Amino acid sequence: MGKKYILVGAGDYGQRALHFFGIKNVFCFADNYKKGICYCEKQVISIDELYEVQEKYDVVLTVNDENIDVLSEQLISKGIKFKKYTDILLKYIDNDVWNHKIAKWKDKFRGKKVFLIGTGPSLKVKDLETIQQNGYKTFACNFINRIFGKTEWRPDLYCCEEKSATILNYDFIMNYHMDVKFIGNLDNYEESKLFLNAPDEVLFYLRGSAANRFSEDLSKVVYGGHTVMFSMIQFAAYMGFSEIFLLGVDNTQPPSPHTSGFVEAKSHFYEDDNEEINKRREIYFKHKYADDWDEYTRSVNSSYEVAREYCNSQGILIRNATRGGRLEVFDRVDIDKLFKRVR
Repeated sequence: MGKKYILVGAGDYGQRALHFFGIKNVFCFADNYKKGICYCEKQVISIDELYEVQEKYDVVLTVNDENIDVLSEQLISKGIKFKKYTDILLKYIDNDVWNHKIAKWKDKFRGKKVFLIGTGPSLKVKDLETIQQNGYKTFACNFINRIFGKTEWRPDLYCCEEKSATILNYDFIMNYHMDVKFIGNLDNYEESKLFLNAPDEVLFYLRGSAANRFSEDLSKVVYGGHTVMFSMIQFAAYMGFSEIFLLGVDNTQPPSPHTSGFVEAKSHFYEDDNEEINKRREIYFKHKYADDWDEYTRSVNSSYEVAREYCNSQGILIRNATRGGRLEVFDRVDIDKLFKRVR
């Protein structure tokens, strides 16, 4: 049996690496700022402590591109040998490992149009019903089912990758029929077991941690972009849609400062309830974005720019049909005028 891993970076990327390597194969985390806590059921040691025990373990650097150079230099200066999780992941992706069920959706909707539905406060029932009446495919996410009591509209496709939303929306994901539901892999084995008997339309995908990358083969990996909408754009391109419209993607600041998972009432078309707020706080460790919405927004917009450039290179048109909001990366289209032209 090979050595166990020590993951350097007790954050979102480390959590994904923990799932990738398997919780039983990871000894602990190492982190400059979180020494002594328990993260994802694993102890966190300091970088100095890592130096003392490194020979017994495989050390893997699990941080985003923004921090990887600084932390790499720190490990090198201390004589700590390590590999980068992104390099391991890309090597894995280059092998013949892929999800055959996801691959069946490649180019399924070649040349068609789709609306990607966010859950921002601007989302209107009348717009969803108009889209349905005009025969557009719709691809929705997260707690979109909270609008079902107000409309007969239903999405064709669904995506959810935020762990708190996946767990809290368990009954909907398992029991409500749609063409397909793409779900980001859970990071905890016990939580993953809940979905062992999921119907065939529920497809779990591997979330990659390489920043500023747009996946061309989603049967192998879907790259993270700080928002589920970035994953949905990747899926829409993969499925062959030639025109993508965004609706309810407000990209706006919640009404007041917040911590631990961007939890704030009225950042969606519905009011966040206490169960959702508490589940997010339980799952997400407070990190540097927690009280810095501007920094978070810059990261999200950077991902959207990557999506725009990739889709432009492939002849895929993305337009923002959201009513208001602050997302200006994509050209705007007036949804009322759009459907007047259609008629």
